[in-house]
Amino acid sequence: MFPHGGGCGPLPHPPTQRRRGEVGGNVQRSRVCPSAARVYRFLTDDVATQNKACSKVLQAPSAAVFNSTTLLNDVSYDVTVPTVVLTVWQDTTLADIAMLVLEGVREDIDRVFLATQGGTKGGVESDVCSLTSRCAAYVVKLYSGSVDANGTATLCALATIELRQVVSQTPFVFPVRCFSSFEVDTTVSRLPYRLGDPFFLRVCGCSNA
Repeated sequence: MFPHGGGCGPLPHPPTQRRRGEVGGNVQRSRVCPSAARVYRFLTDDVATQNKACSKVLQAPSAAVFNSTTLLNDVSYDVTVPTVVLTVWQDTTLADIAMLVLEGVREDIDRVFLATQGGTKGGVESDVCSLTSRCAAYVVKLYSGSVDANGTATLCALATIELRQVVSQTPFVFPVRCFSSFEVDTTVSRLPYRLGDPFFLRVCGCSNA
């Protein structure tokens, strides 16, 4: 039975917990369309090679000019194939990106680190993915690539994130809160980055000394 008389109105909505990325209680992250961001991995620190790789991915001439003797004639790996494709929202953080990317390349980073330390001798390489042989720290240098109004490809350095294995014998890594000019909880909306542009990164392993 419904009560008679005045004072009737719509039932109040049950209280709901705000989700991450909700603005003023009106827009929920689940209702906002994300963007797919391709991530390409650099295998070298050579600036000329990195810019050429960015130019190949964006299919536009590079805005950076290098001496012909410095610029490598070719890139030894297929840069047009992304390492991973991420789902990115405006509130996706630097830590989110670094952690997700590391999952896909960590085994290779560990193998390279062991090789540089001379640890691949005597069958050690077969244990490269064991917890004891994992690197203690990983440094992720994040860049974005875009085509400017002049039609040239530009590579922009965004941030450097360090991930550390804090507890031995475990695979878990944790981001260092502030390793560069931006803290790890900085969202992509606060970076010089346009949602949907590709990311480029360089990941290196190092000892946590």
